[in-house]
Amino acid sequence: MQAQDFSMSKWAVGIRLSNCTEHAVEEAINKADIIRTHVLRPTWHLVCADDICWMLQLTAPAVKAIMRIKDKKLELTDTLFSKANKTIEKVLSKNNLRGKN
Repeated sequence: MQAQDFSMSKWAVGIRLSNCTEHAVEEAINKADIIRTHVLRPTWHLVCADDICWMLQLTAPAVKAIMRIKDKKLELTDTLFSKANKTIEKVLSKNNLRGKN
């Protein structure tokens, strides 16, 4: 599901499931059964965790191409992204979150 607003994206998931509540959708997000990401373009999407890998492989080149111009304007370099990713990995591994579903 894609939406500009988080509450509307939860609503979009909920109306597609019978007897679904906002709490159930939030629980699925908190358990990482549903992932909030920018999989198709720089807007928010909710994606089933089982589908995220193939969707990112398919869409990442196009999203990266869209973001290159903005990244250049903001002086965001591959070196900076690499450093940030290493920091994030370090923090997540310290909290035993790496690879947790």
